[in-house]
Amino acid sequence: MVALLAGASLLAMLDGLLELAFPGRGHTHELVVVALAGAWIVCGGLFLGMAAAAVGRRGRGAAAWPAAGTAFWCGVAVGAAPPAASLLARALPHGIGPVSPPLLGLLAAAGLLCAAPRLGARLRPGRLAPPIVAAGALLLVGSPFLATGLDGTAPAYRGRPDPRTAAPPGAPDVILVSVDTLRADAVFGPASAPTPNLDRLAAEGAWSDHALSSSNQTMPGHLGMLTGLDAMHHGLRSNLELPRSDQVLLAERFRAAGWATAGVVSNGLISAFSGFDRGYELYDDGLIAWAIVARAFRYAVDQRSWLGWLLGPKQLDTVLRRLQWRALRDRQAERAAGTLGEQVTDRALTHLQAMHASPRPAFLFVHFMDAHTPYLAPTQWRGRLTGALPELPGEWRPEPGVGITPERLEMLEDALRRGEPGAGDVAAWYHAYYLESVAWIDHCVGRLMDGVRASGRPTVLLVTSDHGEHFGEHGLLEHANSLYRENLEVPFVFWGLGVPAGVLAGPVHLEDVAPTLLALAGLPAADLDGRAATAGEFQRAHVAADARRISFASDGWKWIGEWSADGVEAVALFHTELDPGESENLIGKAEGPEALRLALRAALQRDAWVPDAAAPGAEQAAVLQELGYVDADGRQRGG
Repeated sequence: MVALLAGASLLAMLDGLLELAFPGRGHTHELVVVALAGAWIVCGGLFLGMAAAAVGRRGRGAAAWPAAGTAFWCGVAVGAAPPAASLLARALPHGIGPVSPPLLGLLAAAGLLCAAPRLGARLRPGRLAPPIVAAGALLLVGSPFLATGLDGTAPAYRGRPDPRTAAPPGAPDVILVSVDTLRADAVFGPASAPTPNLDRLAAEGAWSDHALSSSNQTMPGHLGMLTGLDAMHHGLRSNLELPRSDQVLLAERFRAAGWATAGVVSNGLISAFSGFDRGYELYDDGLIAWAIVARAFRYAVDQRSWLGWLLGPKQLDTVLRRLQWRALRDRQAERAAGTLGEQVTDRALTHLQAMHASPRPAFLFVHFMDAHTPYLAPTQWRGRLTGALPELPGEWRPEPGVGITPERLEMLEDALRRGEPGAGDVAAWYHAYYLESVAWIDHCVGRLMDGVRASGRPTVLLVTSDHGEHFGEHGLLEHANSLYRENLEVPFVFWGLGVPAGVLAGPVHLEDVAPTLLALAGLPAADLDGRAATAGEFQRAHVAADARRISFASDGWKWIGEWSADGVEAVALFHTELDPGESENLIGKAEGPEALRLALRAALQRDAWVPDAAAPGAEQAAVLQELGYVDADGRQRGG
């Protein structure tokens, strides 16, 4: 048994020390402990199998027990399976045909197990076996006391001006607020949430009842917002991809022009792990970065260790909590209390105050996540809208401290599809529950505005979103599942120095955010697809895309197609001037104007999307799984 454990321990410790399961992220001790624990469990099972075989051989007069060298190499085979799977996952992220990387790792280990007798005859552990096992035992016993945990405290802003650049005299502070998953009619619709602070901004500034996003998902929606490029130009179609590093973000433009730059974000998909931190002197993703690492670590353990292969999700979570992943537990508790928006606001005001200590104008990007599933606002904000509605049946009620999960919404979507009685009422109740989160965010925006007004500094502030959300329209819930208006229309409000008051005359696109803010700051934006929303009325076609679909709208018509091997295939056509709800599909009944087809053809010719077969990194995969974009096997949901 000692020789068996020595071989497994040696490979497990090397696996953890080399960080093969979670490369380059640290947490070496935790990786070693996880690798050791899984290997020892498997060795225990293998030992029992050897013992049973030895009993059978003794009855036949054969050698009762395998030699120490053979046992050692059997242990090496056990310890080698996870690192082999990790290496193969990076070399062959999708496996070979139906054979996944973990299975390939197991097959490699099986080959080594078959060769154990021959290898053991040549190389035995000798006296090294007991010390190796003792070292492994010490690491396992001491793991609850040695684990480091993670830290989510707010970083301090310590920006330093670049002596080569200076902002124009009198240049304003610029604040961009993005509210994740905020559909336009939640603010400006006939059944909107109570949003007195956003209403005041609109009354004092400029607004459009909606802007059109380039995507139905977080990363491509934000990329259009922060680059000023449309869906064909920025080329990002889904959250499973990453933005190109050569695309210039808004913060990079402001920093190069002499602005102090800081950001506070609460969605891991736009954290520093995804490259959205470029251009910031401070990018505060501390509310999520440490939790992302914890989730990514769990994802890596689940996919690339014996412990993950042997244990179910709940058992694995219990084991990892023993390794003191307190940060993840605390983050979950904070989200359950609905305090995330408050913490984002606190950090944003702290960083803004620190930037105000400098004469440089400030650019601040603030991202709120509270309107995203599970739609959790603080308890005291609950019932403001849902309290007036009939009580939900027990199976549909939000879980206390959990909210409305993607799984619950998926069940409701199935019920809507089957036409179950009452499903529409449940969707309406969930919509009201969501609007309570929107009202809470409006309160947070009000606090931010109080800080801006108190500073007395010239400021421009713009509030928008990356995409919308379905609540039963077209039989759908959530987002990332259609290019209908509910997924693409977002609010667009801006206020402050140089902002012309009133309703915007022309159609606004999300790629107009960057040129609008640059124009109000006195900076050039001629190289962008978007237009400054201060420029008056102008007609433009709008294009949006995801990994499955593309939509194109122009002159009162909207066309939706699906990507295919031959290009695109038309699936829907709407006359949006006559049918703004996009309810009557005219495919087969009308062709639409020739100008629409010509403009669509021109848009497709400049498509910058590049197929990328690489699987998402551990952090990105963990966040995608937590937010419900992919299932446990990494397959995209809702597409």
